Amino acid sequence: MKKLICLVALLLTAQAFGETVETYAEPTGFAVYYIQDEAECSESGGIWDSEVCLVQDENKLTLTKSEGTDSKVTKVNISTWGGNAHSCDFTSTNVYNVGTALKVVEPVEIYEFGSQEHKLGLCEVTLTKTETGYSVDNNGNCNYFCGMRAWLYIENATKK
Repeated sequence: MKKLICLVALLLTAQAFGETVETYAEPTGFAVYYIQDEAECSESGGIWDSEVCLVQDENKLTLTKSEGTDSKVTKVNISTWGGNAHSCDFTSTNVYNVGTALKVVEPVEIYEFGSQEHKLGLCEVTLTKTETGYSVDNNGNCNYFCGMRAWLYIENATKK
């Protein structure tokens, strides 16, 4: 039993050391946070202005890569902001290399307005390498992961 526990611990440790994480970000503007005092606002990285705390929001893209010669992306996390502080949160391990881009695919339920029925579809997110980072776009079926005024789109996220 002790050997099994040691083997599992060794495997988990090896897996943790076998990955790297890259973070990319794109500033989106300031959002109002309902923090009540200037000190707490400052601690949160905000700017105190006329009794409200303004905090710089940013769209984020996080890529988890396996270490080794191929350094393959194994997990993608995208967090974006839209109007009225609505957001998108998307995480997937279904990552594929398509030419020079990465394609990330997740099954979703899509509502068809004409038939007023739900059907199964695919959210396809494309990550395209830019000169300074990545851009993110999707096939239009990814609203499942977003609030009403948000979308999975990043014009140019640069490495942090």
